[in-house]
Amino acid sequence: MIRTKVRLYLKDEGGNKDTLVIWANLPEEEAHTHYIGKWLAVSTEPVKLMKCHKIKTLSKQEAKKKDRVFSAI
Repeated sequence: MIRTKVRLYLKDEGGNKDTLVIWANLPEEEAHTHYIGKWLAVSTEPVKLMKCHKIKTLSKQEAKKKDRVFSAI
């Protein structure tokens, strides 16, 4: 299984920004095309929807850093 650690850059309709680090079970190029333009729920109470407008593949060194990391697709 191919896994790529990426940082998603998110923005909501009000212009608020956030980032999210995930392990995507996709090759690098597919991860980029899969997430750009997608709306993601980044919190639960209340639900906060944010759109991915940029994605960065993390280097091996960056991937080792502790971050809030989620598994996805």
